Amino acid sequence: MPRKVLLAFAAVLVAIALPAGVGAAGYSLLDYQSAIDALLAVDPTIDPPPNDPSNDFAVGGFQGQENNNFGFSAHSTPLGGEPEGKLSETIPRPLTDTGSSTYQARFSVTCLAVMGKDAAIGLVPTNAASNDQQAQFVLSVHDSGLPGGTLDRYALLSDFDIFASDCGLYVFEALDPFAFTIERGNILVNDAPP
Repeated sequence: MPRKVLLAFAAVLVAIALPAGVGAAGYSLLDYQSAIDALLAVDPTIDPPPNDPSNDFAVGGFQGQENNNFGFSAHSTPLGGEPEGKLSETIPRPLTDTGSSTYQARFSVTCLAVMGKDAAIGLVPTNAASNDQQAQFVLSVHDSGLPGGTLDRYALLSDFDIFASDCGLYVFEALDPFAFTIERGNILVNDAPP
């Protein structure tokens, strides 16, 4: 009898470890929902990408180094066509004589390049009144595939010679040893077949 109980327990563990819906998408509904929840925890005004494994997308929310908070949603057709999405970054800072000096930046997605579990997102600043950033940049992200965003990574690329439209050059920057592991949150990357 104990052997049957152990076999039943093992079957339940396998059923939990391999959620329904992973199939060709490479992610489960639980993975998708976790990344959406992380996005909405940072910025509930950003619409998540459609849960459509036939398109490329990167989505998530996380706290990075020095308490910077990122929420992003980017999607495109396979191979990066028709990119869309938003990103917000907020860095809480201590109060000053003039009140809060919280840094806020808002961006539109103009480029998305995805290869496996890695993505680069080209971003240009929006004209929002709350935008403290006027330069374009690229965010490179890596989805470790582990539950809850464990070991997910990111890199920020911003310089006078880095353009949002060239995001495809920076897909694997989050794997660089000088990139950052997220403090908390989750990143999900989907690479659709062409």
